[in-house]
Amino acid sequence: DTMAQQIDQKANEVTRENALLQSQKAACNQRVQERDGQISLQQQQFEWQKQALHEAQETQTQKIRGEYKKMLDENESLKLQLQQTKQACIGLRTSAPGNTALRNPLSLGPPNPFGTFPRSLGNTGSLGNPVASSNAFSSPSLLGRPSSPAQPSSGSQRNLSTAEQN
Repeated sequence: DTMAQQIDQKANEVTRENALLQSQKAACNQRVQERDGQISLQQQQFEWQKQALHEAQETQTQKIRGEYKKMLDENESLKLQLQQTKQACIGLRTSAPGNTALRNPLSLGPPNPFGTFPRSLGNTGSLGNPVASSNAFSSPSLLGRPSSPAQPSSGSQRNLSTAEQN
C-alpha cells in the first residue's frame, strides 16, 4: 500500500512539475512573441526613418542640382554679357578712329597734343614716391634723419622691453 502511495505521490509531483514547466514555457513563448513584436515595430520604424531620410536627401540633392544649374546658367549669361560688352567696346573703338573723346574718356576739349599723357596729371613729380615730390632739402626729417641732434626722428625711436629696462 505504501508503494502505491509513493507512486501516486511521485506521479503528482511529476504532474505538478510538468504543469510548472508548461506555464514557464507559455510565459517564455509570450515574452518571445512580445519581443518579436517590438523588433518588428522597431524594424518598421527604422524603415520609415530610412525612407524619410532618403526622401529628404533626394529633395536636398534636387535643390542643390537646381541651384548649381542656376549658377551655371547665370555664369553663361555673364560670359555672354561680357563678350557682348567687349564686342561693343571694340566696335566703338573701330567705328570712330578720328574721335579721341570716344577712345579716351579722360581727354576733355581739343585733342591732347602729347598723345598718351592725359591733361589731368598735373605735376609729373608726384608719379613715383610721394615723399620725393615734396621739397626734401627743406625738411630732412622726411628722409629719416633727425631735424636736430637732440631729437631723434620717429623712425629711430624704439620701445624697450621689460628685460631691457631692468
